[in-house]
Amino acid sequence: AMTRYGPGFVAAFHELLRSHLNVKLNRSYRSVRWKDLLPHWNWDRGFTPIPIQNSAQELAWAMRRNPDLRVMVASGYFDLATTPAAAFDQIESGGIPAERVTFKEYPSGHMVYLGGTEQAFAEDLRQFLQAGR
Repeated sequence: AMTRYGPGFVAAFHELLRSHLNVKLNRSYRSVRWKDLLPHWNWDRGFTPIPIQNSAQELAWAMRRNPDLRVMVASGYFDLATTPAAAFDQIESGGIPAERVTFKEYPSGHMVYLGGTEQAFAEDLRQFLQAGR
């Protein structure tokens, strides 16, 4: 999927840097290049003092340490990578305090900030951030 939308993002980013920010790069900007990234990725979870099995448990650990930490989960109905049901399951099974989690779902795919749902997502995100003040 990244081959479909990646070039547009990279082109827009180059234009933003060049025209609006007057930044000159000596080399071209590249979006995520999985073939370069994955062989060097460190999969160890060595930064938490307890045995952690997944990122939801790490988030629950962080939320226990910081009582002000809140989470907003934004999911697209048509996301085949991280479905809304999977997000609900991770929050529930990870021991994350449900009262500090906001769930928002959109009629979109993986990127809820594209395809006609960007305004609703932006407004929901603004409300979430402002509620934490």
